[in-house]
Amino acid sequence: MPEQASDNRDILAFCHIIKTAGTSYTDLLKDNFGPSHLNVEPHQSNEIYTLRELERDLRYMPWLKSLAGHGLRPYVDYGQFNHRLKWITWFRDPVARLISGYQHGVEKNGLKTPFRTWLQEPGHRNLHVYFLTGDTDDLQGAKEILISKDIFIGFVEQFDQSLVRLQNQFPAHQLDMHYTKRSNTAISANTAKNIYQNIDQYKDLIHENTGLDVELYQWALERQIQLDKSINETQSAPSGSSGDIHKNKISRKANFWTSTLIRQLLYKPMLSKI
Repeated sequence: MPEQASDNRDILAFCHIIKTAGTSYTDLLKDNFGPSHLNVEPHQSNEIYTLRELERDLRYMPWLKSLAGHGLRPYVDYGQFNHRLKWITWFRDPVARLISGYQHGVEKNGLKTPFRTWLQEPGHRNLHVYFLTGDTDDLQGAKEILISKDIFIGFVEQFDQSLVRLQNQFPAHQLDMHYTKRSNTAISANTAKNIYQNIDQYKDLIHENTGLDVELYQWALERQIQLDKSINETQSAPSGSSGDIHKNKISRKANFWTSTLIRQLLYKPMLSKI
């Protein structure tokens, strides 16, 4: 096992918003950190990963360097670990994210509900805002938490550029973000294509589900443009691209499967006994 981490070592904490390329990014974390990465799970049916669960997981695996999971939320108070968690999330055009979520349900889960009916069900509204704040209507809170916790935002529409920004944001971690293909992508685009062809008949319901997310997405995108401009203006000389970092392919593959096996053979059985 890796050496034990000191109490002050940074932990990358990935807030995985549904259908925002999170599986692809999580796989890259597994490639880089191996047994030092954990896809966390809240206890039993609870949606949120709590301080108590983080304390438990770090007690058994104090060497962890990165965490990911839908239940890992930046609005949760993680107590003595708050200063160690360095937050990352990914944003995606909210309308595209919504439609992709429905397509995923149809392709992977056998969903038969018509799109219009699905849009009127609970659980689809403003998921960017919701994952950041725990409240689907708290747009201002989402902006504040992104700033106050200095959360790194990757954009699905700028996937490769965002990976380079991420490498530059955390140089000490020597992240190799190269990939051969994206994970968990759609089998077929037919479901989404049919929706886009008839999107005018759904526009009111789509707006109800994405209105605040669209505002947050545009705000975050404009903020990133200003941050990039500020960085370019203050650099005295061009910096080397951290995209030049390449780790051994065999080592990356070993890391990926080690992380996967630890979660399946040790972590999940441990949770079932709690």
